[in-house]
Amino acid sequence: MDSTGHYVLKNHTLVTLRFSDVRELKLEGFNHQNAIFGLTIQPNGANNPTDPKFHIELDPTFGVDATFDCASVEIVDVIPMAAAALEV
Repeated sequence: MDSTGHYVLKNHTLVTLRFSDVRELKLEGFNHQNAIFGLTIQPNGANNPTDPKFHIELDPTFGVDATFDCASVEIVDVIPMAAAALEV
């Protein structure tokens, strides 16, 4: 917290991810905001090279709740966000 009692926003980062060869996609609650609380990326334990290698879960705060499997996860872009840019 800062001297005024407000939570200090630091180390916030905008990350763009790319999921390839998505399968078994399940979406619920998709809306205009789709704020997520958490993102889980787990290895799928696939033995066959053509099977998806990862299981992805998006835990909702408000909006989309999603699960799917995919062949790869790529970090496309990482942008540090200034605290002022995150204020509403």
